[in-house]
Amino acid sequence: MALLCATHAIVLRHFYPVPAGQHSSLCISAHGPTFSLAVREAVEKSPAARKLAGLIKGWQKKLPKQPEELWGWLAKQKAGDGAGAAGDRHRAQRGHGPGERCGS
Repeated sequence: MALLCATHAIVLRHFYPVPAGQHSSLCISAHGPTFSLAVREAVEKSPAARKLAGLIKGWQKKLPKQPEELWGWLAKQKAGDGAGAAGDRHRAQRGHGPGERCGS
């Protein structure tokens, strides 16, 4: 239950344009590092940043459109169904595509 609560709070904060604390009684916040404009532009153009942007877009397509539906959607996810970036990374390291199950 604690993992579900934490995941819900983090996903709300990063994928939905809602004020902190709305739709959740748990508030978890984080912020990225502050870079100068020159460094930020170089980082944004890096292969890692492009890959991250692609992963974010993929999750935006998978997640419910309304934040009120997020809790139920998260609760229905099963361990190993790829309901997380760690699962995506694990499958990619083993040569599997997104959503493909792997035995290890």
